[in-house]
Amino acid sequence: MKKVCSSILLAFFPLLLVAQKIPVGPETPQDLVSKALVNNLGLEVSRLNVGIGEDSIDGELGKFAPALGVEVGIDRLYRQQNAAEFVSSNIAGAYDEDVRFARSSLSGRLPFGSTYELSTSSRRTSSTYTDRPTSFYDPEYGSNVKLSVTQPLLRNFGLDVNLAPLNIAKSELEVARWETRSAIETVI
Repeated sequence: MKKVCSSILLAFFPLLLVAQKIPVGPETPQDLVSKALVNNLGLEVSRLNVGIGEDSIDGELGKFAPALGVEVGIDRLYRQQNAAEFVSSNIAGAYDEDVRFARSSLSGRLPFGSTYELSTSSRRTSSTYTDRPTSFYDPEYGSNVKLSVTQPLLRNFGLDVNLAPLNIAKSELEVARWETRSAIETVI
């Protein structure tokens, strides 16, 4: 089998040589510059540094992007009552509680140092106490909304402090672009 494959390869080898593009004449200076720009590893590193700089800026801008959180769940508690709970409730046996809840929040950071969080939650509670015939509320419902804004007065206050990493990343990107341009001019 190996002999058959090698003999087929030897038979078609001259055709493979003819099928290759062989330059007809001498290469032009533009062709040489183009090949040098494509095959230069130092230039490729410079191009990668530009990409890293752009990603760094995106990362710094991401620090100011809002975050959304959502949580939905069920909490169940089942346990035997102790003597104090029995005396206060006059219900013998086990204590059973079922809490269904939903929470959501929107939080983030502003360029001048403030942080904010808007959160809301609601819950439905059903328990041994609410299931009694004398209970006023079966089940119990509760909800809340909370807005929290924190503004630092001394540390991390102001646009200059909070935008400094972003400005540094922009400067580093500009340096990387100039270094790439310099590398291209050197190759040319």
